Amino acid sequence: MSTLDNIRKTIAYARRNGPAAAWTAAMERMRLNRIPYTYEAPSGEAVRAQRAAFSRRVMEAQGKRMTRFSVITPLYLTPKPFLAEMIASVKNQSYGEWELVCADASPQEKNLRYAVEQEARDARVLYLPLAKNGGISENTNRALARASGDYVVLLDHDDLLTPDALYVLEEAIAGYVLKNGTLPLLVYSDEDKFEDPEKGKRRYFEPHRKPDFDFDRLLTNNYICHVAVVRADVAKRLRLRAAYDGSQDYDLFLRVCAEAVAENGTSPGILHVPRVLYHWRSHSKSTSVNPGSKDYAYEAGKRVIEDALLRLLNGTGAVAEVTELAHHGFYRVTYTPDVFAARPDVGAVGGKVTDRNGTLTGGKTDAAGNVFYEGLPAGHSGGYQHDAHLVQEAEAVDLRCVRVRPELYPLYLQFALRSAADAEELRARSLAFSEAVRARGFRILWDPAYEACAL
Repeated sequence: MSTLDNIRKTIAYARRNGPAAAWTAAMERMRLNRIPYTYEAPSGEAVRAQRAAFSRRVMEAQGKRMTRFSVITPLYLTPKPFLAEMIASVKNQSYGEWELVCADASPQEKNLRYAVEQEARDARVLYLPLAKNGGISENTNRALARASGDYVVLLDHDDLLTPDALYVLEEAIAGYVLKNGTLPLLVYSDEDKFEDPEKGKRRYFEPHRKPDFDFDRLLTNNYICHVAVVRADVAKRLRLRAAYDGSQDYDLFLRVCAEAVAENGTSPGILHVPRVLYHWRSHSKSTSVNPGSKDYAYEAGKRVIEDALLRLLNGTGAVAEVTELAHHGFYRVTYTPDVFAARPDVGAVGGKVTDRNGTLTGGKTDAAGNVFYEGLPAGHSGGYQHDAHLVQEAEAVDLRCVRVRPELYPLYLQFALRSAADAEELRARSLAFSEAVRARGFRILWDPAYEACAL
């Protein structure tokens, strides 16, 4: 991202949140930009091996159906160079059982049919001209209706799949089926951004290393984003909803994941592949450079969460308020009368523990007791995805800053500190308490807005 783009982001942030907050955010971004990142593309040898493995599987299948991916891409006045690269990224896949459905809502005089046909020259590429522009959701639904695959892949018209994307996704699906005996509902991978400098090599930046499925985290931000594949029968039943244009993918993911949680209580059917399989193009009109370029999308995102909460809280008597955080596209859910009344699945909520200097010393930990963001300022955002500001599920939390369900209070007293304890005892007690809460079938959340100062 250019210096000019960073300046634009900082100015927009200052207008929303004030100069002090903008300065802090800018300093954090500068620190992040100094962390080197190189996209590790699969080697030519690895891609050739994948192609050979796919060919062997085709022979072994003896005409039986293999997992087919329907890549769905709505087009609208797509610049032809972007279109050519997008199509090429699909055609170059090492896994060959796919189709690309391009639904074009461009005005007739700007029709992209010729460009699609020239760039594709492949029967698996389907061009679907639309009589009118019905909006992103309706245009995508038109393409979805034509899809014949087992899974639907949502690909923006100016972005790129990595050459091994479908191969890796199919491997993950096959592994899940072997382990669980059923097809996953949704599979998603990590992603990054890229830009084309005027001269020189293409630059990849801001890798998004995503967490495994976390429904509460999804209620704060569409971290699933790209690349995501949804089982076709589920996608066709739910469809994209025009009322949420701008955040239509987010709406679909939340509804798919809510069904999985409602049916299973945990997260079977939602699978994360921790590998960059998608490149998000960064240019002047994209939200990757200018988040304010699509303010309507962030308002739609807020309404997506509100709609999901209406279904989630139905019958509880509780209500929830959704507010946008300092960064565009990130939200906070506040429950009334409290989270425990609204969410019978939540047993405890932990917060941040800081010292007198405002430095993080405790809070969310992993299963081994390692503290996330330890030693950083309490206002630290947590990186490009601002995860240190987001409510999320936790393996364990700190006993010095925790709220518990009323019925679990006796359990808390079994582990509570009755006198000063050294760090080792504190960690052991916090882990044991968290494990006991989970053993009773409850989730543990971490809420960074809940804070205590350790003297």
